[in-house]
Amino acid sequence: MSSKIKPLMVTCGVRWFPICEYWIDQVNFIDKLKIKYFLHDEAFKIAKEYFLSHDYSHLLIYAEDIITSPDMVKLLIKDAEEYDLPVISGWCNFDLKHDWVAFNFKDLSKIKVTWAEQYEFPSIDYILKHNLQNPFVEVFFQGMPLTLIRRDIVEKLSFKGYKVDYKVLGNKMFKDGFMHDLQFAIELKKLGVKNVVDLRVFCFHFGNTVKYVRTDMFGRGEVKFIPASTM
Repeated sequence: MSSKIKPLMVTCGVRWFPICEYWIDQVNFIDKLKIKYFLHDEAFKIAKEYFLSHDYSHLLIYAEDIITSPDMVKLLIKDAEEYDLPVISGWCNFDLKHDWVAFNFKDLSKIKVTWAEQYEFPSIDYILKHNLQNPFVEVFFQGMPLTLIRRDIVEKLSFKGYKVDYKVLGNKMFKDGFMHDLQFAIELKKLGVKNVVDLRVFCFHFGNTVKYVRTDMFGRGEVKFIPASTM
């Protein structure tokens, strides 16, 4: 790992998918923070505070419901090192029912977003026909499947949800944000920071898996730091 880049990888999870956990664990060459069974806003707050209290150069957000390879992570880190990109991400499919890729070019910062169709996602044809002599595309939104963010940008972002929802868990009601990826895109737009995707970096996304949220585990949140392997 280059001395110029010292990333912390964070996963914020409310589900348990062994196949995803397997691939998360294969990324053993950088420090990781696993945050499990917290409300989303709280999990991102923990991640940001931990990151800023240590001397990391970049925060890597790794979604809990994707499959990707360690080489994809290494490529993002190489991108940040060579081009000093403030934000660089991989891309994923939207779900298994559409042929959409989960990024777009339409500015959604001035409208109220409710439906997936409002994003106007490109089809997979966009990826298949793109000349990879230049693999970088500037987007408005990307679903944050695998996103590397430079420290000075992390400091300025809220990591809050675009909307707020109320959840009843057990006999308690909780207020929590959602659509954090859209809020992330809007805040980057306001900051004048480019949201860049490397089309070589692919993550497989399982789609809507809300039914697998472990509501029984809320209130028993876990934060686990896993240092990079020295092997």
